[in-house]
Amino acid sequence: MVPDSPDSPVRPAPFSLPDALRRGGVHRAVAGDSVSAVLEAVTRLPGVPAGLNRAALLKLLLGREALASTALGGGIAVPHPRDPGPVRAELPTVLLCYLQRAVDWHALDGQLVRVVFLLLSPTPKLHLLALSQLAFALRDETFKALLDAQADAEQLLQRLER
Repeated sequence: MVPDSPDSPVRPAPFSLPDALRRGGVHRAVAGDSVSAVLEAVTRLPGVPAGLNRAALLKLLLGREALASTALGGGIAVPHPRDPGPVRAELPTVLLCYLQRAVDWHALDGQLVRVVFLLLSPTPKLHLLALSQLAFALRDETFKALLDAQADAEQLLQRLER
């Protein structure tokens, strides 16, 4: 049985954005002068779960960007595999990356990206929950101000847990 199917006796734990961010971590001065260079640097970070095929992850992320930019506007991008299956993380993981320099991510608002959230999920359901909770958090002006100030993990986690 699939763990998140209605017939499964095993129910996944509810998704928690703060827990996922604790697993992935906050990373500063991530290098790269293009989308592909940033994504390559992000896939090498220690917050990517051990055992994940990093080359396959990079290929999936670049393929996703080729479909449409994952830049949300406001200087933020949320790269994620379109289908988490090929590089399935055991637990939902979110890496927050402050970029060393802003990058043209082809955002609709034309702003350069300076903050990247990498989402990795074990199932499509948890993937959608991660996207929705992050989208909700990014509507919070205080949280966005913390991102602009490149706040540390503890400040961000405290805000998310409210």
